[in-house]
Amino acid sequence: MARAGAPLEPVCIDGSDGEGGGQILRLSAALSAVTGVPVRVSNVRAGRKKPGLGAQHAAALRVLARACGARTEGAGTGSSEVLFEPGDGGEREISESVGTAGSVPLILQAALPAVALSGRRARFLITGGTDVPWSPTADYVAEVFAPALRRFGVSASAAARRRGYYPRGGGAMEARAGPGSAAAASFDGAPERFAVFCAHSGIEGAEEEARAAAGELEGRGLPVSVRARRAECAGRGGSLLVSASGEGCAAGADALWKGGFGGAASRLLGCSSVDENLADMLVLPASVAEGTSSWTVGRITPHLQSALKAASKISGCRYGAVRLGGAYQVRVRGVRC
Repeated sequence: MARAGAPLEPVCIDGSDGEGGGQILRLSAALSAVTGVPVRVSNVRAGRKKPGLGAQHAAALRVLARACGARTEGAGTGSSEVLFEPGDGGEREISESVGTAGSVPLILQAALPAVALSGRRARFLITGGTDVPWSPTADYVAEVFAPALRRFGVSASAAARRRGYYPRGGGAMEARAGPGSAAAASFDGAPERFAVFCAHSGIEGAEEEARAAAGELEGRGLPVSVRARRAECAGRGGSLLVSASGEGCAAGADALWKGGFGGAASRLLGCSSVDENLADMLVLPASVAEGTSSWTVGRITPHLQSALKAASKISGCRYGAVRLGGAYQVRVRGVRC
């Protein structure tokens, strides 16, 4: 929560670091909300074809600002520099529209831990794209990300109320977050069970492909559950998530319908204890948790590197990685706020 005393100078973050995408902006603003440290992010999305804030990134800043009573500068679409200054209070019922098919899951990736780890509580209803390219699907947030947050003592849940596919959007997700304990967590074990989730607008063959993905997983000799169904959708589309879970495992691989789902089960079976996307999402809660958190991932991605660097600069956490066979164990020693 906001620190007492004289106003703090903003921590300066270079948004062109790593892949130069929106992830470092969302992480920085979310950690600002948790720690009370203002941040200034420059060169926003400098590595993208259209630099600056897109509609989804501007919506994420609006949601975070409303949740923690923050003041922002440069938070409009197209801006290349943003100042985020967290304040006291914050709204507990937040409805927001991306206005495009921009990713709702990416907004919740930042908002859920930001609210819970800052000792706040909020319910979100956000409309936009729920299952779109270059983003986790709605099921990934509900079935992989939120359970992983709960391992840190964070109260978080999410569900799709209506699916919105690219390019139409028009979907909606409801999510809740409440105060959590910010305890360290470890993800360094093997899966204990698998699950397959499929949602679609009435596409012939989608559910058969979900069952085929389950068949690939069954060869590992672990329990496999399947939930495949036609869902309320804005427009035509479909998504598939295959996940692995257990005491020391949280991993998922998802796919959008493009004449088929293709390869999601194989990608999941190639994961370590966490998948590469979750690996950088865990940096936020781990950086402010009490103790040392760890997770095992197949490779250190530019996303993960830039997330660790920014989190260390804002929160003061310490981190490292060691090679373990064909994978890496990432360790983060958090600084509880």
